[in-house]
Amino acid sequence: MSNFTITSLPNSPSPSLIARYKSFRLNSLRLSPSNFSATHSRESAFPEEVWTSRLTNPLSTTIIATNPPLPSTDLPTATGPTIADSAPENEWLASLVVSGPLDRTTLTKRLHLDTPLSMLNAERQYVLNGMYVIPSARGKALGVKLVQFAKHHISSQTSKPAQLSLVVDYDNEAARKTYENCGFEVVHRHWFNDYRPGRGARTEAAVMAVNLGTA
Repeated sequence: MSNFTITSLPNSPSPSLIARYKSFRLNSLRLSPSNFSATHSRESAFPEEVWTSRLTNPLSTTIIATNPPLPSTDLPTATGPTIADSAPENEWLASLVVSGPLDRTTLTKRLHLDTPLSMLNAERQYVLNGMYVIPSARGKALGVKLVQFAKHHISSQTSKPAQLSLVVDYDNEAARKTYENCGFEVVHRHWFNDYRPGRGARTEAAVMAVNLGTA
């Protein structure tokens, strides 16, 4: 699985790209319901404008890994096609979403906290969520590469100190290891009521964060 392309999706997506994103997201929820706080039944009922708004939100960037890689003639140029133009036709292997910069209130809500964390004090705050790698692509460090791409993407967008944070089930050792390999550290742990299929009534969550360099 060394042959793949990682790219960020545009905030002015084509209808075919929106449809491909919707299909991948719903399939992710169906295959791995315990990985998400959202449910397939809820999101499958969303009207089309919700899916469009997710990709057109100026404070949200969706990053994907696709296979096979695009031929060199399809790489972005000033006038030619872009990677995103071909994304609907390629097999999607993984995706994640980066949101930000966020104000302190929104950041606290996104991390499912009651009060802000003092250690999240950089001027620019971003949150990573929705990380998913299809079963056939797991175990090949694709998640690490996707997160590293997200970190570089943020650093290229700001010249100010920034932090990227996320929430993960503390008992999901594989996910925590992936994030640790990308420089994240656990900065907070808390328990929450868990209503996901196949989970217990209470689950411990970990907030992880990493400081980002600037471009």
